[in-house]
Amino acid sequence: MNAGMRKRNSNAFIVKGRSVNLYELTSEYARLRSAAAEILEAEANGETAPEFPIELLERVEGALSEKVKNIGLFLREQDENIEMLDREIERLSHRKKVMQNVRTRVAAWVEASMKSSGLLEVGDPLITVSLRKCPPSVNVMRPEDIPAEFVETRVEKVVKKSEILQHFKNTGEVVPGVEVVTDKRVLSIR
Repeated sequence: MNAGMRKRNSNAFIVKGRSVNLYELTSEYARLRSAAAEILEAEANGETAPEFPIELLERVEGALSEKVKNIGLFLREQDENIEMLDREIERLSHRKKVMQNVRTRVAAWVEASMKSSGLLEVGDPLITVSLRKCPPSVNVMRPEDIPAEFVETRVEKVVKKSEILQHFKNTGEVVPGVEVVTDKRVLSIR
């Protein structure tokens, strides 16, 4: 650790008046472990090695553990906030769906009423409600009678990843054309 680094509280370090970040702690911890390995190798080869500041390594390890724990707590809080927002989104989505359904029913009711009464337009300076003519559209009645020039045939290839994974789990065999990833890690906060 640099000469300017000093202990703050039990496991916190500061450098030049600021808290050391996770990247710096990780780098310093790796540097100290590498130095320890070099000292052990020198001693194993019968060479004279400088004394290793084990207390410093322990303090950096403690600070690193404390930093990771605090970041884990922050991430847990973020997960809780995300869950809360998901619930709020679900609540608002439900409310939106209810409003859309009400709007659809009322619009259909007004449209049916205007059609049955023969009204094409009702308006004043504030709003105009009308039954406007739609552009032409096509309804397919008998697909087999449509000329080939107006038909498109589509073939879609879909890889069944879950079946490939199940095959691998059952047999240990990797299907040609794929790789099975078994060494992937994901951060877990409990």
